[in-house]
Amino acid sequence: MATLHLSNSTTVEELRKEFNENFGSQVKLYKGRSVADESDPLSELGLTTEGTFECRSSLTVASFIERMMDEFGLKVKVYTCDEWVACLDGLTLESTGKVKKNASKADMEDMIAYQRSAAGEGSQESDGAAQQEQEKQQREADKARAEAELEKRKAEEARLKAEAEAEAAKKAKAEQEKLKAEAAAMAAAKEAAEKAKAELAKQRAEAEAAKAELAKLQAEAAKAKAEAETAKKAAAASAQPAPKPKCEGALSGLFSVAKEKQVRFSMGSLQFHPKKYEFRFAEHQYDRIEKKDIFPVHKFYDGWIDCFGFGTSGYLGCEPTENSTKSNDYPNIPQENHDWGVYNPIINGGNKAGLWRSLKEDEAKYLLERRPNADKLKAKATVNNVKGVVLLPDDFYEHRARVPFDATANYADNTYDIETWTKMEESGAIFLPNGHFRFDDARKEWVWTPMLRIWIWNNYCIYDGVVYSSTSPYLKSCVRLVQDVE
Repeated sequence: MATLHLSNSTTVEELRKEFNENFGSQVKLYKGRSVADESDPLSELGLTTEGTFECRSSLTVASFIERMMDEFGLKVKVYTCDEWVACLDGLTLESTGKVKKNASKADMEDMIAYQRSAAGEGSQESDGAAQQEQEKQQREADKARAEAELEKRKAEEARLKAEAEAEAAKKAKAEQEKLKAEAAAMAAAKEAAEKAKAELAKQRAEAEAAKAELAKLQAEAAKAKAEAETAKKAAAASAQPAPKPKCEGALSGLFSVAKEKQVRFSMGSLQFHPKKYEFRFAEHQYDRIEKKDIFPVHKFYDGWIDCFGFGTSGYLGCEPTENSTKSNDYPNIPQENHDWGVYNPIINGGNKAGLWRSLKEDEAKYLLERRPNADKLKAKATVNNVKGVVLLPDDFYEHRARVPFDATANYADNTYDIETWTKMEESGAIFLPNGHFRFDDARKEWVWTPMLRIWIWNNYCIYDGVVYSSTSPYLKSCVRLVQDVE
């Protein structure tokens, strides 16, 4: 008697090897209508019950196939040792390993006839009835054993759950005691703070008179400065009016992507809602979605995502929720409709298809490396505590906001809070945040890496401020769209 071990993690290769070692013949497992891959786990083949299969050598091929489907939900076939042909249903498992190579159906029929003769039993009908009864008893025994193992696992799970609840209660009590102590310390600190606050109020009152006079002078100076700035802006606007954006969602800055070509960037990274099937731009340039635990996503996910595989606009079935790690599942030679902005309306970007597009490889390289003063118009920076890259418009130094900017600095040296970044944004600056990109590793676990990686066209991407060709279109990255200035 042989024992086959079946669990969700057991692979096709492991089960085939175990069967061959016991009976000398071969077993094939099926995934739908196709033969399963050697590396497929049984969980992907429809395994319904984990356990062991006490498999007698006298069991016929037909009974073995039937029991594998009835008791474990697995579709199998038994083949000769050289996998020349499938074994006939009437052969016992022990006999299958003795079938000669390149055997014919007649050869196996002779072996079945010999089995019946050697058994010394009566008619074929009585043999079948006795064998079916034995197999029925064996199935009932196997079922009882599987149920006992299931009950044992349930008892162990209940024990572990009880221990976990006890440990959680213990930790909760300790945390409660800690909070009480902290509350007492806070009360003492509050009393001391009230005394200090009263003293500070006294000192502030004494300074209010001088401050009021100073504020008056500053207000007069600010008014004069504002009037001068307004006049300057009005003069500049009347001298050379800027082209108007095609639709809402475009930022004011103009960026050269070729000698005679400029674009505007979208107000933020592209986001998608699977359940609503809607695209939108992030409200702020520094916004990024941090919910890494939602991936891999599915088409009914009720929330926003901002990481996509290359060309997953929804065109030709390349959906934004595609989670495949096979490059062939993504467009090799993309058509225009694989561009998210070309194929889809964006609800806060004009809500009409064809208003936006992705940068092309040569445009991105020109923007980052070859436009006039390119090396002075980009730098790493931190905006509202988010790291990324700041790109300045072509005319930034002609109408510069009075905000420090160092083109040679790193994240920590160019740091902007919301107030100072607003001034930069009003001058046309854009910010590409270090949005996480995601992928599957060999263990099929999601990995998030906080680097600047944004898709551009034809399977290229901007990676930390440099243009690269991507050999892995399944890596999920951010998308930042542009529109041409006309």
